[in-house]
Amino acid sequence: MLISRRRFLHKMGLAATLAAPTIIPSSAFGRSMTAPSDRICLGHIGVGGRGSDLLRSLLQVDGQHSVAVCDLFSDRRVERALKVDQFYGDKFNMAYRSCAQ
Repeated sequence: MLISRRRFLHKMGLAATLAAPTIIPSSAFGRSMTAPSDRICLGHIGVGGRGSDLLRSLLQVDGQHSVAVCDLFSDRRVERALKVDQFYGDKFNMAYRSCAQ
């Protein structure tokens, strides 16, 4: 059975319309997550005394995502990076010894 080009395109357009919600994640539409344009990514430099307090406070702010921790002292750097990872439940946080890295 031959099918006309117009009918074929109509059926494919309908199929694409029905499949689009399963292919495109809801975050692309700004649902269930903060849209990337409404989110601020932060890197924390010097996470000792005051820097540690600021890090802890900023983790509670909506619309921000802490992506990097930088400190000269490796124990402090690793500990704060793990704290950020535990808060977000992922392993995307980066720990740096120097800002030049």
